[in-house]
Amino acid sequence: MGAAGEGVVDFKAILAKAREICPPLAVFIKPITGRPPAILPVWDTEFMKKYADARAADFARFLALAKKGGPYERPMVTEDVPGKTAEALTAALTYQQREHMERAWSTAKRCWTWACGGAAEVAERSARRNRSRPRGYPVAAPLGG
Repeated sequence: MGAAGEGVVDFKAILAKAREICPPLAVFIKPITGRPPAILPVWDTEFMKKYADARAADFARFLALAKKGGPYERPMVTEDVPGKTAEALTAALTYQQREHMERAWSTAKRCWTWACGGAAEVAERSARRNRSRPRGYPVAAPLGG
């Protein structure tokens, strides 16, 4: 798995729709890294019994989304074993997680700025919000600002 924004999910569209439905919008980014890819045997009858209530249209949308993607081809450290992890592997996973988070944050800022109408609008909303806070109130860094 790579960083957010490197797959087939349209973050710009999701953020724009979320902003339309429920402003103000907060975004939580949590990279999941270090896991081998999951193979979903969607043509296996036994596997699909878990999804017996799925509508054909939803399954077709899932297949179309899956066909847009491809294997993650960048180097990646994977660790999925029980027990204590070797120190060198832990350091490599920590580095990878930080690097994925930085790439995801960069993508999120670009998408947020686009979804919110540009950097000037984001900066102005952030400034208004920060001016209205009482002294000593913690200020979070807004996406895109």
